[in-house]
Amino acid sequence: MKISVERLIRSKDHLIEHLREFCEDDQETLRIANEISLKSMDIAEIARDSFPELTDLNKANEWIYCNIKAFPRMQYFTASIETGALTDVAGYALWVERGGYRHEAVFELQQMAVKKELRAKGIGSELLQQSFEEIKKGLLARGDYLKMLLVTTRDGNFAESIYEKILGVKTEITVKDAFGVNDELIMIGRY
Repeated sequence: MKISVERLIRSKDHLIEHLREFCEDDQETLRIANEISLKSMDIAEIARDSFPELTDLNKANEWIYCNIKAFPRMQYFTASIETGALTDVAGYALWVERGGYRHEAVFELQQMAVKKELRAKGIGSELLQQSFEEIKKGLLARGDYLKMLLVTTRDGNFAESIYEKILGVKTEITVKDAFGVNDELIMIGRY
């Protein structure tokens, strides 16, 4: 299975092209807008199926679209797989820069999910590894570096060990009953 990982919004200009009013003859803007719109709906469907609190697909899509508009502070990455002639979004990761654009940057892996039927096939690990590398490259390109990484996850989530292995984070805080009856772990990596 071939897995490809890409940043949903590639640059501020890409976002501006997507958000501005476009004319019928501006085919490239229309193509970009359609691509982002389709992928945001794919992300919303994966989020709805992965997180019990996101039951309303329209609300999930609206939340994702708001995050997309917050680029570059919020950055979505998608993992896609080729299935015959089609390429399907298999998962996504949302990275958020915290506390302003500092020389010593702090990022949070705010949300990550893979389609249920595609879990345990290496897609999440590949998505996590490649998107993390892209975040670090982006920081270096602007003359900054990653100082700290935060990951929050439900206690008992099997991805906890993947976060430890790939990102080098460790559990530092347990928040009791954060989401319903589940405890939430705050994992931190210092670099």
